[in-house]
Amino acid sequence: MSEDALNGRKFLRTVESAFSLDILIIKPSSFGDIVHGLQAAQSIRQQMPGCRISWVVREIFYPLVRSCRAVDECFLFHRHRGVPGFCKLLWQVRRGQQFDVVFDMQGLARSGLMALAARAERKIGRTDARELSALACNERITFPEAGKEAHAVEILFQFLPAIGCDPVIRGPLEFRRPVIRSFDPEALEGDPVVIFFESRRPEKQWPYFMSLVETLINKFPKIPVILAGSETVQDMGGFSDNKKLINLMGITAIDELVPLISKARLVIANDSGPMHLATAIGTPVLALFGPTDPKRFGPFPLINESNHVLTARGGDLSKLTMDVVFEKIETILQGLG
Repeated sequence: MSEDALNGRKFLRTVESAFSLDILIIKPSSFGDIVHGLQAAQSIRQQMPGCRISWVVREIFYPLVRSCRAVDECFLFHRHRGVPGFCKLLWQVRRGQQFDVVFDMQGLARSGLMALAARAERKIGRTDARELSALACNERITFPEAGKEAHAVEILFQFLPAIGCDPVIRGPLEFRRPVIRSFDPEALEGDPVVIFFESRRPEKQWPYFMSLVETLINKFPKIPVILAGSETVQDMGGFSDNKKLINLMGITAIDELVPLISKARLVIANDSGPMHLATAIGTPVLALFGPTDPKRFGPFPLINESNHVLTARGGDLSKLTMDVVFEKIETILQGLG
């Protein structure tokens, strides 16, 4: 066989190997960070169709990660099972397949131990890893051009060049069709406005949502309004009998957020996981920001015409008035037609 033919075969084997990588992503939490990680996984999948992607995830986020088309397998991290549960997870990761590469996207002590347990020649960690987790990795990503001030999505996407992929988003997130169990699918008819009241910290929660609900119902009586989130709201005041207001607070499973958000004409939310999920799916979003910086944590990319942000003066969401928010919503809805 000629030297050129041999080199050609070597090249084909190299390409074939690159497109069939076994990748382990360690990103147990939190909601928004997982959504960003899934966007990175989907970009890898679309650039390397033959790759296999496994994921270490907390049990509360497992249904969402499991339903994403970019992910093949999940290892469950039961945070509240203590040391025995954590040791069992490390054993499961260790006895799993030999991975080609491990991405520690979390960068904390526990994720470092997970990376250490995994069998792989390449273990890649964050540049800003903490709690000595970087010691478990033999490579580190670099920050994007904006450094530590870069958006969280841009930072996670710096893992992609390490395996020859471009650090770019490749379309909206795709999910396997979920089974809606907690509410009537007819609630999604009419292209509703979906509102998420919650955020992880009280200071990130806008305090005037109920006033906004009343104004939306009065000004746009034909548009259904859905309230969603993990907390339960029993007292809906004078709205409880309004057929255009649907209260799904506290009854919607995390994987059911996908069809709920996908059907929305607009999602209104604080800086929160559902806001990031809506952005990743491609649903128009109005994000209300206070103490956190939308340039780092807002809907990505901010230049996308369907991503809208209002920021409170001085980081105090109580100073972001209901009139200002409603005026913005009115403009968005009129633009959507």
